[in-house]
Amino acid sequence: MEARTLLSNNLKAMMKIQGIDTQKALADCAGVSITQVANILHHRKAASVDVVEKFADALGCPCWQLLAPGLQNLKQSDQNVLDILTWIMNLPENDRELMLKVIFRFAILHHESTLQ
Repeated sequence: MEARTLLSNNLKAMMKIQGIDTQKALADCAGVSITQVANILHHRKAASVDVVEKFADALGCPCWQLLAPGLQNLKQSDQNVLDILTWIMNLPENDRELMLKVIFRFAILHHESTLQ
């Protein structure tokens, strides 16, 4: 999928998740013009990295998430998981390793319990 289409679809999905229902609201949150938002949402113009970063900040997600395939199918529960993973990845290395070990152990225990 073309990057402009991917960004547009993902912006729309994140706007829905965050309860941002108008282009003007996104423009105000991101500190960009409504014309710029409309051009990006309708694939007329490419967004600069700086603008993608502004959108990500306004929508409370990392920049990569706005360019990731499949985001338009994201549900709120999936967003919560992504938020947790982003939080974990921003932990100091020792804390991150410990947290990932705990999650891995939990997953094993959960899997074992479903086999019984």
